Amino acid sequence: MEYETFAGQAAEGKIDFGIHTIGGAKILVLAAGEPWVSADAYLFRFRDVTVVYEDMWGLLRTFAAIWILFLILLMLVSAAFMKFLLRPLKALEQAAYEVSRGNYDGTIETGGKDELGDISRAFAIMKMGIREREEKLEEVN
Repeated sequence: MEYETFAGQAAEGKIDFGIHTIGGAKILVLAAGEPWVSADAYLFRFRDVTVVYEDMWGLLRTFAAIWILFLILLMLVSAAFMKFLLRPLKALEQAAYEVSRGNYDGTIETGGKDELGDISRAFAIMKMGIREREEKLEEVN
């Protein structure tokens, strides 16, 4: 009889229990006795728990599959959210590129009431200021 790691004692030696492997099957053995009656007075109960172990591994595989699907879904949602967040930044980047080439005619969306909207409005004001200064310089020359 081969003992596994799950073995123990409960209630001050009155109940011994353990899971044993017998012929490839996992058997739960409970031995109960009253020490004041006799040292040999034990009642044994055997139960095949192989099915429990098989069910446990099935549950672990199911849990792992659900966890992997959750992570994939989380990554997809994160990617969509990042694309949504980065769209205004990409537009602002494109507008900055156009301004650096001397094109001040493009419009910048300044719709948000958050920090990105504040930056977009400040960029639009800066672009108008640069255009006005350039026009004044052309008038002077």
